[in-house]
Amino acid sequence: MNIYHIHQHIHTALIWLLVTFFLGVTIPSSAADKDYELLPDSSNYVLVSLLVTSSGEEGFYSLGHSALRLECPVHDLDYCFSYNTVIEPGLLFNLKLLVGQMTAGYERVPYDMYVARFHRNGQGVTQYPINLTRHEKQELWREMDHQTAKGHDRPFDFLFNNCTTTLFRSLSTIMEREDFEYAPSPLLTMSIRDYISNTMHDSPWLELMTVTMASGFAREELPIDAKVSPYIWGQLLTTADIVGLDGSRRPALAGPPVQITPKKLQVDPVPWSPIRVFGALLLFVVLVTLAERFFHWHTLAACTDRLLFILHSVLSVYLLYASCIQLFGMFWNWMLIVFNPVPLILWLFFRHRKWYHQVWLVYALILVAFMIFLPIWTGHLELPHQLVFATLLIRCLSRYFHRQDQPMA
Repeated sequence: MNIYHIHQHIHTALIWLLVTFFLGVTIPSSAADKDYELLPDSSNYVLVSLLVTSSGEEGFYSLGHSALRLECPVHDLDYCFSYNTVIEPGLLFNLKLLVGQMTAGYERVPYDMYVARFHRNGQGVTQYPINLTRHEKQELWREMDHQTAKGHDRPFDFLFNNCTTTLFRSLSTIMEREDFEYAPSPLLTMSIRDYISNTMHDSPWLELMTVTMASGFAREELPIDAKVSPYIWGQLLTTADIVGLDGSRRPALAGPPVQITPKKLQVDPVPWSPIRVFGALLLFVVLVTLAERFFHWHTLAACTDRLLFILHSVLSVYLLYASCIQLFGMFWNWMLIVFNPVPLILWLFFRHRKWYHQVWLVYALILVAFMIFLPIWTGHLELPHQLVFATLLIRCLSRYFHRQDQPMA
């Protein structure tokens, strides 16, 4: 253990001793700092707030960010605790996230530094003061220090292990015979698919990725801790109560939300959304197929088929891998019916057999059946998926009816 870690542990221990003492023992207001009036019962010795940050340009911040602010004005202690990834958002971040190797952990940052980080990016920060008891504040500070000391080797994903779900669970663990009771809201009873559509509609590529990964559980409801994205959690708290087992009830917030920094960043809509990209791909394939049929442009069609086959194989292997490692906590993916390595295996070992061209017809029939099944299962017409299915269907039928062409090399 180096000197830095020793200093961190000593610092944590001192903070915890101070919080434990002053939250457990009433002190006179004369002991407080001159600029801060301490109440006789010391209930405002520590203040707890949820900080909600508006959406940013990076995919990591597309749904905003959240943190717990713990401050002790008497001793000029003011920290923000948040669950962050080991590396900053970017190309490496996206790659590690997609292969299920992204790790994260709690960090403790001085309040001024935390807010300045988002203020520079034009992201607004809203503070929601949480109405906890003295003992709950004490336990929460100890819990945050405990979580911070665990390091940054815990999993991260956008559904079950992110900046908000982890804070939600940590806050719930320290409640003393109490719990949050949220007012009825459609968000709390939505299916996974509806929730994703409602919260990620401004990030169409993230929405597509999440919907694809969650296809097997599209009709199920998420547990509440996985539904509380930053903005939604803040909105739910404004009408929530803290209810005790003895029937006691008090507002979840100790006061109205406060806008700490204004939102200046306006994230522009993605010009090339999934619908536009896959719509353009479908149009291109239709033109290629017509050129093959009427002008005998077989070379262009063969190159297109090779490209589609490679992309299909890569996506199929990835989806199988993601399902095997239970990426995002998903154990089954309906997309594996269409995107699976079977066509690749058949091509590798049987492409020279006389019956091989029948594979294209079988796969075309599977595509048609799945295009009908998926909207019925999810309750939504997944247009990006349907465009991809239609693209593959056209080329599968073309390959089948023009089987005299040379097989893919």
